[in-house]
Amino acid sequence: MGRGYGLHGTDCFELGSDRVGDRFEIFVARPPDALPGASWATAAPRIVYCVDAEVYGAQLVEITRMLTMDLNRDIGPLLVVGIGYPDDVRERTAPMLLRNRDLVTPGARIPDWVVEALGGTGPEPAADRFLAFVEEELDPLIRERYEHDPSATCFCGDSYGGLFGLYALFRQSPAFSHYLLGSPGIVTEDDAVFAVEGAQFDAGVPLKGRAYLSIGEHEQADSGTAYALLGRNYERLVALLRERAYPELAWTAEIIPGETHASVIPFALSRGIRWLFDRDGLPLAPVRTLGGRDDR
Repeated sequence: MGRGYGLHGTDCFELGSDRVGDRFEIFVARPPDALPGASWATAAPRIVYCVDAEVYGAQLVEITRMLTMDLNRDIGPLLVVGIGYPDDVRERTAPMLLRNRDLVTPGARIPDWVVEALGGTGPEPAADRFLAFVEEELDPLIRERYEHDPSATCFCGDSYGGLFGLYALFRQSPAFSHYLLGSPGIVTEDDAVFAVEGAQFDAGVPLKGRAYLSIGEHEQADSGTAYALLGRNYERLVALLRERAYPELAWTAEIIPGETHASVIPFALSRGIRWLFDRDGLPLAPVRTLGGRDDR
């Protein structure tokens, strides 16, 4: 039993992976009990996987639980599965370097500014092996142990996690039908993930599913920040999806006002879960300021 991430109603265990050659720490957070009279009172939960469990896994759990209890929406129960690293694995290799291995597209280059910030590159990018771990080792175990609704399964990732989600979407992973991709970490000029989509397109493989994409206002191409290239690649990604016009891919791409690469995460999680799962389709209104005062 691991740390449990401070969440009630949560199981936590370690799982070794032959595909990756390492061990992972997994938490599984069950949805809250249904309110009396809720339309989904007897429904099985749909599964939402997230990476970087140590960073925003708890945020995602509490956001999904609150949205599930929202009487103005019809989202239904969600079973959140977080993927992180055990303490001894984290002590051996810094988690930020493990992310370079697990979440970055094979053949991609880790940019110099990321290497400098992290103090190294870590293992070679191997998102293909991590995807195989999820598809072949983790997902079957979760489906065997936990009651679930197989009609929709979501992947949730931010930054390099969002990049991995794009890789899984472009590969058309059988594990996922829905994708919540916050600030996809496409941070090189010609990232290898675009080649994955191009190869699939040339092979006649259509993208299918439902995808919510977002970045913060201060990550845009003209932001003047370290994430400006991410913003340019976000624009390239959106233009690509428009051009391809995949008939079986429903998607939206937002720019969330006033937020940076770090501060945008809870907004992206909340808005993304609503866009992906709200059966009534209530619109996501733009942020409005009704008044106030700031004496600074």
